[in-house]
Amino acid sequence: MSLVPYSAGLRLYERLPPSLKSAMGAVMSPVPRSLLLGGGFRRRLEGLMESERRLRQLRLVLEHAERNVPYYHDVFKAVGLRSQEVKDLGALRRLPVLTKDIIRKEGERMIASDQASYRPGKASTTGSTGRPLSFLLDQQTREVELAAVWRHYLGCGASGLDARIASFRGDFVSERERGALWRWDGRVGELTFNTYALGRDNIRKIIGRLNRFRPEIVRGYPHSLYVLSRGMEAAGARMEASPRFVHTSSEQLPGSMREAIESAMGCPVRDWYSQSEYVISAGECSEGRYHQNMETGAIGLLEDDWGMERLIGTSLCNRSMPFINYDIGDHVTLGGECPCGREHVTFRAIEGRVNDMIITAGGRAVSGVGVDNFYEKEVIPFLAVPPEFLMLVQEDALKFTIEVYSSAGLEDAEADRIRRSFAELLGEGSDITIKLLESMPDRKKWKNVESRLSAEAIARLIQEHNS
Repeated sequence: MSLVPYSAGLRLYERLPPSLKSAMGAVMSPVPRSLLLGGGFRRRLEGLMESERRLRQLRLVLEHAERNVPYYHDVFKAVGLRSQEVKDLGALRRLPVLTKDIIRKEGERMIASDQASYRPGKASTTGSTGRPLSFLLDQQTREVELAAVWRHYLGCGASGLDARIASFRGDFVSERERGALWRWDGRVGELTFNTYALGRDNIRKIIGRLNRFRPEIVRGYPHSLYVLSRGMEAAGARMEASPRFVHTSSEQLPGSMREAIESAMGCPVRDWYSQSEYVISAGECSEGRYHQNMETGAIGLLEDDWGMERLIGTSLCNRSMPFINYDIGDHVTLGGECPCGREHVTFRAIEGRVNDMIITAGGRAVSGVGVDNFYEKEVIPFLAVPPEFLMLVQEDALKFTIEVYSSAGLEDAEADRIRRSFAELLGEGSDITIKLLESMPDRKKWKNVESRLSAEAIARLIQEHNS
């Protein structure tokens, strides 16, 4: 057991000034990560590797929710289901789908009466809509998720729990370009880099530090690693010793980003799928398929209003605020048996969230992945210098904005080419504006597509087109 619950330790660390974070990193740097992670993490990791206990865990979650969570007590009673009668995962289909709006509406009724015994911490997500959702996560849920990530690391070739890791995420969000270029993160034993300061001169310094550190694993947001990789290419900088693999997460990974990162780092990229609620997670194998961590969550699929398979998940870990039949909001394509031999449910593709889709003037839904593919194949090859950032925003049914940042500048002819190309995708009657940004967007996470339409409006547009 950790001396301090992870959520409490995280809040404490994030409130520290940069100087104390650096001092803490220096003091903690000699401590092996295998000790930093704590006994709870090690037990979870051993449990994941020993056996799959989904059905037993599911019964425990359902019994607990029926007994201790007011919302679920009423739901079970309304559908005539008793948790003790559950014999397989199919019983979940009798329960209603849990949405974010239901969680907001029910409030305290979603929380277990004995929640304090699970040492929960408060968490939140804005998701793709930007509307905050607050919830509780147990200490054991965080440990299980971290154990699942480490199982993925080990399966991708990490030498052990003390493997050197370099991190390129949003850790310097409060300092941005004013902060140091890197520091040691004493919480998790990683060398973490400032992704808000990836200018050419800084990239040379960062690569020099990476070459001295020689990480086994480089992990980060795809866009951060992509900007780093593009900058390495422009600066003529290279890795003297390639990592064993790059671990990406938290954003969609377009093919162009993957290729740029693999070329610059000299190793494969292995992607990770999860969400802030830690309901369903999956790691990419060498065959390019995502293997779901079946011990931590149970999945279901629901065909939505436009014929796509929507991912529904049930957490097998979180007790303080259970997520049962939770509408995660992502679309997936199941992959079947994988040649790599691992026996897990697999996904071939994860299509992104409903509000990361656009509806064309003709009423056709195009996912973020679809926009990625179009941009890579129909736009990038015809640009002299592709911009570092491009995002398609749907303002209303026919109005679109393409936000672009290019450090090399964007000629009028190039902007016109982008506009004309996207007009072919978006259809006749679409009103497209190019918005040139003065600097790289100051965001912790990026999206390549943003829809400002509600899910109801999206469904209505498609229904009108199909009727």
